Amino acid sequence: MGKRILIVEDSQVLAMAYSLPFVRKGYRVEIVGDGRQALQLVRSFQPDVVLLDLVLPKVRGSVILEALRSSTATENLPVVVFTSSLLLPNEEVRMRRLANRFLHKAQTSPEQMLGIVEELLTSTPDASPNGEGSAPLSPPSVETPSPTPEPAPRLAEKETLMPSPSAELVAEPVHKELKPGSPPALVSLQPPPPVQKAPPPPVQPKPPPPVEDKAPVVPEPIRSAEAAAPVTADAAPILQELESHTRRLLMEQSEDAQGEMLVKIVERLRRLDEILPAATAGAFGRLLKVFESLAANLVENRKNRTPSATRTLLQACPILQRLFKDAQTARGFWEPPLAKILVVDDSVVSLKSTARALEAIQLECAAVADPLEAIALISANSFDLVVLDVDMPQMTGTDLCKKLRTLPQHAKTPVIFLTSLNRFDIRVTTTRAGGDDVVSKPFLAPELAVKTLTHMFRRHLDAAQPRVE
Repeated sequence: MGKRILIVEDSQVLAMAYSLPFVRKGYRVEIVGDGRQALQLVRSFQPDVVLLDLVLPKVRGSVILEALRSSTATENLPVVVFTSSLLLPNEEVRMRRLANRFLHKAQTSPEQMLGIVEELLTSTPDASPNGEGSAPLSPPSVETPSPTPEPAPRLAEKETLMPSPSAELVAEPVHKELKPGSPPALVSLQPPPPVQKAPPPPVQPKPPPPVEDKAPVVPEPIRSAEAAAPVTADAAPILQELESHTRRLLMEQSEDAQGEMLVKIVERLRRLDEILPAATAGAFGRLLKVFESLAANLVENRKNRTPSATRTLLQACPILQRLFKDAQTARGFWEPPLAKILVVDDSVVSLKSTARALEAIQLECAAVADPLEAIALISANSFDLVVLDVDMPQMTGTDLCKKLRTLPQHAKTPVIFLTSLNRFDIRVTTTRAGGDDVVSKPFLAPELAVKTLTHMFRRHLDAAQPRVE
């Protein structure tokens, strides 16, 4: 009997695409697009491997993964997470710890997924609940794990193993352990007894270094720690093809033609990531990663294929090319420092959504709802980019932008306006006020991420351009 694969994916098109290689090789495949049904199928279908999307209706993929890992019957069940969502850094780290593999859809073809699953099945033959010699799978419980059993009587006799009656006990989080199925450990909060330490030996003062008669050194832009990796010229023609395909996408009217063009764009992105992995390519890699996320989102969701989203991709293409040329010249990718973003929006929901979208791409956000408070912040601090709502009480976003432009430290700071007003005069008004771009509400998180990095990196390149000879 062939191995069983459960694909949990709400996009039927993607689910069918990923299932075909497995069906051709004789695997038994089940597809489910609902998180609640997925939990039921794990009990009845008893898969050998689960391919799990994170964004699902009714029950999120992260909840499903935690439920699998909290049950002794499924704690070792191989799970491959594949997603196009942008996650907060701590959330992505948690998902990577719980899953056997963590993959991005834009970077993983169905054939590659087949190879990854077969590698998992080969390397961990006993991890599957249906492997030979394994115990039958009992239904995994999604409820709170049963309490820790009472210790054996012979252990209770040892006073050294029993906590003090007055000691406070705290259960460590399950996700802190690499074995999620194990019971939580108990940690005493009583301070440990002081440890006697020998006094440190006296530190001999070091003689001051000789002063060299040299001119002051002008600091260079920080380059990636992986700058020694070759900046291969093979990426240049792929970047040009990427911009060409994106321009054609903007002109296409047919949804089918748009889908075909987006597939070509994703193929070029995969090729780029093979040549220049995003994790080792500094600012170029960061922009490429959010570019992939937006392109993958447009492949999956036709309703999101708006001219605004396509123009956002097109805006990023020349910046990717300039960052690549800069890396060729400097023989290393520029590594951007931690950026500080100011978000001003009187809507609490919109304010939190914007901050989450930017923090997901590792940007530090100051979020305020009061424009007058924002004036105090921009007067006393420097920000790398500002996101403003247009329609706010006490002061409009355009008036706030005009005030910002009078401050020397923010004369050229990129400003992106958020608005639910879909009128052409809004774009004209925001541009005259000194704004650089406009994003319509409700916005796509990947689109805002691409626009933010595009404008930030463009400012850096423009500032550095006069120094390049």
